[in-house]
Amino acid sequence: MYIYGLSQLKNKHRTKIEELAKILGVSKAGWYWKMTRGTFTEEDFKKLSEHYEVPVSYFKYEGITEENEPKNKPTTKQSELDKVKYENQLLRELIDKKDKELERLNREIGKLESKVDKKE
Repeated sequence: MYIYGLSQLKNKHRTKIEELAKILGVSKAGWYWKMTRGTFTEEDFKKLSEHYEVPVSYFKYEGITEENEPKNKPTTKQSELDKVKYENQLLRELIDKKDKELERLNREIGKLESKVDKKE
């Protein structure tokens, strides 16, 4: 399940992915897994609601009622757009992480190749 409103709270409070992962007791990769697969549990919702001091229902589409509806609630189209933007942000972060890992591996390959060349 996609978490409604998390992107706005994350940006508003300038929360880093590492901090959110720590709150949920998972690794950064575990956080990405939850975000991309939508595998948040009720306990995850509870931890996030305590951290951001909002009701658990704030994070769920189906839990929103007139009583606990967030102020300035985006329209359904806006909610979907926010979801896509956040998923896009997550994918960019994953790509950046993979690019950095590729650069590191290429440097290691270069070092190994230079060692082999010196021995020949």
